[in-house]
Amino acid sequence: MSARDLIDGCMGFICVLWLVEHLVSMTRVKAPKRNRMLPAPSPLCERTGSFEVGMHGCALTKRQAE
Repeated sequence: MSARDLIDGCMGFICVLWLVEHLVSMTRVKAPKRNRMLPAPSPLCERTGSFEVGMHGCALTKRQAE
């Protein structure tokens, strides 16, 4: 068995695996997407609307003229 035959056999095996993978992906039935309703938040969960982060002293937020 020459090296060329071994390479041809490996390439043929890879091609067969590729073909099987594509045939399976084409025939697979995808699950329908559902719009799931989220439950109400827990009353124990603290939900405040103050999510603002004070970064006014940071170099990223300084103005160019300063």
